[in-house]
Amino acid sequence: MTKEKLIQCLSTIDSHFGKKQDAEVRRAEMLVYSSVLGSVPDEIALKALPAAFAVCRFQSQFIVDWSNAIKELQAAALPSASESWAQTRRIAKRMQDNLYHARYGGIMTHEGRITPYQLREENRRMFRELPPAVQAWAGSPDDLADLFNRSQSDLLQFVKPGFDRAIKEASINQAFRKEQGRCQVTLRELRLQHIKRFNHPPGGSPCPTCNGSGHYLVEWSSPNLYFGLLTMCPTCRRYEVTNNLWWWEWILPEIQEEYSRALNASTGERRNE
Repeated sequence: MTKEKLIQCLSTIDSHFGKKQDAEVRRAEMLVYSSVLGSVPDEIALKALPAAFAVCRFQSQFIVDWSNAIKELQAAALPSASESWAQTRRIAKRMQDNLYHARYGGIMTHEGRITPYQLREENRRMFRELPPAVQAWAGSPDDLADLFNRSQSDLLQFVKPGFDRAIKEASINQAFRKEQGRCQVTLRELRLQHIKRFNHPPGGSPCPTCNGSGHYLVEWSSPNLYFGLLTMCPTCRRYEVTNNLWWWEWILPEIQEEYSRALNASTGERRNE
């Protein structure tokens, strides 16, 4: 990703989260983002930006969500193994020609001389345009050119099997990430269903919030209390349930304090621990 586009994207990120970074933080961000996204084409990074905005909640975590969105976008556009093989062979042949001319001082064209540096830079550019799975499999532009510098029979016998495995593993990993995302959504739905059932036990009164149990369960972010925070029902305002909380002895002290603060804020009373 070019520096100019990265600066533009960081400004867009600041505007989205409503927080402008100072000069020192921005320099640190540039280093981090450049190291992660430096090899990503501008058009791919820009296309993945809205997807990252859709899932990211905190600006400090945006680089992770943006990188994941880029990987998913690249994997979705991944051609078949046979198409990738043909594309990689064409690019490797061009790289071999460029390396040959770079070895002998460059090449003259009607527009002027192309230097060895320019030829190698073109190889690096072509390498970055390959799918990430192919880049990881080959290692570098020079390694890719060397891998395909073989006879047709050697390519099919020794090189293509490893190439096909790399493409297949990339497809499997992408499918796993999508399935993992669906599982996370399903777990959240199950959690919400659990809260709904807890708040509406059968045989209760018509209270719309707790169904007569006098208490209700709200979602809670603490890993120590995975199902939520039990507190007084805000609709029927019943408080006697706090006299018999079976789970009180099983939770950590900081959760007991949080529960007491919640009750105190609602009723002005505190539970007798």
